[in-house]
Amino acid sequence: MDDSTFTGPRRKGWRLPGFDYSTPGAYFVTLVLQDRVCRLARILAGKSCLTPAGQLIATEWSGLPGRFPGLALDEHVVMPDHVHGLLIVRPGADSERPNISDVIDAFKSKTTVDYGVQVRKSGWPQYRKRLWQRGFHDEIIRDARHFENVRRYIRENPKRWEGPP
Repeated sequence: MDDSTFTGPRRKGWRLPGFDYSTPGAYFVTLVLQDRVCRLARILAGKSCLTPAGQLIATEWSGLPGRFPGLALDEHVVMPDHVHGLLIVRPGADSERPNISDVIDAFKSKTTVDYGVQVRKSGWPQYRKRLWQRGFHDEIIRDARHFENVRRYIRENPKRWEGPP
């Protein structure tokens, strides 16, 4: 079926139209748990204290450069119901540069499977339909000032936590 015959509801695209998300540079991403359930951490005295599920998420996040050699990680934080992170696509051959959407899709897929194993094995709370909300929020980092502002935002996020909306 081509797009001209589709009559159902259309989802708003979240990516910048026409932008190549494997372009070397830095990207600020936010992933949110489905229904904004708080399962990944508790905020105590302005610090994120990870639950076992949050530890699983943090471990998978830290392992992303091993799965995507053209990727580097910078500042990141696991919050009760979401994850913020700075991802850096390093210069290199086109085949070595990961696409940010592919990185996030792989991360969400792996963590969903691993979380599901723990639901069955360790009695973790089940999720409704999916672990993560569809898509993710991204910002393409424009310059060094923007990069430092995002770093500060990520570091200070636990201090500003007031709970899910």
